[in-house]
Amino acid sequence: MNFVHETMNVKTGAEEMQVLLNSLHELESASLDSILHKYPVVPWILFLLNNRWAALKLMVSKGPNFQLTPYKLKQIYEKRWSGYYDSSIHETARTQSLKPYLVNGLIRYIPETVFTMAMTKELIKIFGKYISNQSTVIELGMGSGRNLFTIQTLFPNAFCYGAELSEAGIREATMFANRSGFQNITMRQVDLTDTAQMANFSKEIQGNRRIVMTIGVLEGIREQTQQAIDNIRALQPSLVIHWEPLFELFRGGFLTQDYFNRKRLIDYGYLDSLYTKIKKLENQQKAKIIECRRLGLGKAFYEQSLLVWSPI
Repeated sequence: MNFVHETMNVKTGAEEMQVLLNSLHELESASLDSILHKYPVVPWILFLLNNRWAALKLMVSKGPNFQLTPYKLKQIYEKRWSGYYDSSIHETARTQSLKPYLVNGLIRYIPETVFTMAMTKELIKIFGKYISNQSTVIELGMGSGRNLFTIQTLFPNAFCYGAELSEAGIREATMFANRSGFQNITMRQVDLTDTAQMANFSKEIQGNRRIVMTIGVLEGIREQTQQAIDNIRALQPSLVIHWEPLFELFRGGFLTQDYFNRKRLIDYGYLDSLYTKIKKLENQQKAKIIECRRLGLGKAFYEQSLLVWSPI
């Protein structure tokens, strides 16, 4: 599988923010369930038969033919957020085309905009549960900043800090923040696996009720997972929120969705031990797991999970 091409074939930061804002507007004016009902559920066996060649490739995959280093990730995200591969015409067609997504644990062929609505709805629910106007929110791997902008919209008095590996992500987010009037957001170019950079970033952070979150970020730094966890703990957060695929939760047998979730993570060289490492901290009485569950959201072979924990 060509991970680099698939990762780059996405929206620019500005376009992604526009999709998010459209989703927020649609969530106010329509029920997500009523929209989803327009698209029939595809039974797993039928989906597997229709995508048997993709499934077979995953079954025989031994892993990626390259190593995802921080340097390569930076190259990927510089191109991702600067829109290197995309035109606005291509993006309009792409976001409206029907693709297989997992929503509420069920596979449907839906437009990307509908999936973004479902993801935004779940994120808002999580943010509402754990974040308040008194929070200091730190997102590691903020991309174009859309999660922090959502939090600022929901909690105007919360202070937000974003760390992003790419210059392009910081540039896109800064332009959008300036244009939209978001003021309580501090953004810095930081490698979350670099202890020295994270230490300097930490010095800028003010506020006692610190909440650190990663959303689809740790998945790509399998070899540096422990370093990232150590750097997160050094920020002295009261709570940590991970929206990441959790390999350990996919326990189903051969040819189940769980089986292909595991194979996809192996194929990409993605995260496979985050839950295990946090559970080890809990067993050492250095952390307490607050919530851990599958989200029933993602792609057919690639489901996301939620892990919330508190350092002790």
